[in-house]
Amino acid sequence: MAPGHAGRGPRGGTPGDTSASNTPQRVNLPGAGASIVDSVKLFGTLDIVNASGSGTIATQLFLAADSAGTYNPSALVFSVLPKSVSGTSTVADTIQGKLNTGAKSLFTKSELWFRLVAGGTNSGLTLLQGKMVLTSLQLTVVITDKLF
Repeated sequence: MAPGHAGRGPRGGTPGDTSASNTPQRVNLPGAGASIVDSVKLFGTLDIVNASGSGTIATQLFLAADSAGTYNPSALVFSVLPKSVSGTSTVADTIQGKLNTGAKSLFTKSELWFRLVAGGTNSGLTLLQGKMVLTSLQLTVVITDKLF
């Protein structure tokens, strides 16, 4: 997943709730075949670059076997709590934790697709506008070989 690119997506909103996302991106994997994925941990950083307005921004990561699947609510594998933004500022955030259990089987395949969504609330009349930039993302996949 290319830092600074894959998670880049414009976001904006009038008073209320809104969201924006990147186009689903494909990631090639080595493929674990019949092996069992025990867990998938993630660690990363992102910048929420606010250009105007004030409110909160949250981030969600969707994974699926194909690009269309990243739009299914069941493809949500990780959420980052909302962060407050206002004025022209950049808020750095850390992504850390384990992916939902349902995502583990995706890592036995030769590819997967991901989509990042920035969702927000706008607390004022000024348009909430800016971008979310994924600056780094590391996934640690723990696999148990299935010998027979």
